[in-house]
Amino acid sequence: MISSRSAGKNTIFIYDNISGAYRAATNDDLIGGIGKTNNNELILAQKNTILDISSTYGVSVLRDETGIFFGATIQENSGLLELQTNNQTGSNCYIQSIVRGINQFGSIGESSINLRVDNLPTGQQNAKWGYFDGQNGAGYGIDQSGLYVFKLINSNYIKTHRSDWNGNQLSGVTSAYSLNETLSCHNYVCDISCNSLENYILIKNNNTNRHDKVLTNSWNDNNILIDKNQPLRVEINNSTDVGQFKVSVGARSYSIIGGNLDIQKRPLVDSITNYTISAAENVWSPVMAVRRKSTFGPSNRANSVNSRFHGFTAATDQSAEFMITLNGNITGINWQNPQFRSSSETICEVQKITNNDLGITKTGELVSRETLLASNKHDASAGSQENAYFGNGGELILFARRTSNNATTISATLHWDEEY
Repeated sequence: MISSRSAGKNTIFIYDNISGAYRAATNDDLIGGIGKTNNNELILAQKNTILDISSTYGVSVLRDETGIFFGATIQENSGLLELQTNNQTGSNCYIQSIVRGINQFGSIGESSINLRVDNLPTGQQNAKWGYFDGQNGAGYGIDQSGLYVFKLINSNYIKTHRSDWNGNQLSGVTSAYSLNETLSCHNYVCDISCNSLENYILIKNNNTNRHDKVLTNSWNDNNILIDKNQPLRVEINNSTDVGQFKVSVGARSYSIIGGNLDIQKRPLVDSITNYTISAAENVWSPVMAVRRKSTFGPSNRANSVNSRFHGFTAATDQSAEFMITLNGNITGINWQNPQFRSSSETICEVQKITNNDLGITKTGELVSRETLLASNKHDASAGSQENAYFGNGGELILFARRTSNNATTISATLHWDEEY
């Protein structure tokens, strides 16, 4: 299988005066053709990897959001994730990363997915993969007419099939490269900058017997993508046809090339006070929940800002236990803006639960768990950057339970970062 990265870990990225973009340096570069400062210093670019996801251990709800409909399946097989439709119309599924790539002005966002099409689609069957969320983004796809690249703006897919690529069509006739997407995994890459979008495929060079990054299509206009912060996503769909259609996914990665990773983070807090746990001992009661809004901003576009759990603090008058879960489900409550925050300044909404009579037990995957063994003891628990992002698919919920026969009064505060 090809590596998830289109360039080596220690690759030197340089500014190319001809293309006006950063790229990996090669042995063919002449010093005179590389961008330099006024002091004759080479202009180099740092590569910051934000996402590097392996498929070896299957799907994780702490890392991936999924949708599975009408009998479709997503499962791990020999280190790859297999997405397969069922033998009925409308069968479809998708998987996308909870963490979204971040695009910065003056840099390039490099998204790549290692993928194989296991059988060619028929009729209206199709598959798409790349840097998109169903409303905005870019990537690759395949339908009955063959392989294509696309850019997606406000749910409008603009497709260019392989026969119309303005780069290398990988036919093997006029170049050293040939592509049969059903035979082996390839690394499909999208590079996104402020005013250009380019599609690459990492593919074997038949002349040199090595793998090269080959430009397949370039979109050159001033309105490349409206929203450049997107997840890595793969989806397949039977549409109006029947039959099993399958693709296999390997590694997925996203990196920023050029500039430093400098994201403004706004830590937000919301607190619960004088909350009394009166339920039976050993019963987990929901105390507070936070989730990312589905839309955000003046245009009410899909919310594409990353949210990361940072930690929580708590105090009790009795011994108690606390638990944070991700991708649980709280119903019958009223979602509100965090305290002292306007709706235009926070991408999340919270619920302070004022009673424990909702009949909801602990749900979701465990993120953090703490025990307060003495009354009025304060405690803080920090979340991990790798496993505590939360997206639109579920809520981050704080549960508590009392550990004695006495009613327990608690005060708790959740902390999270919003990266925009």
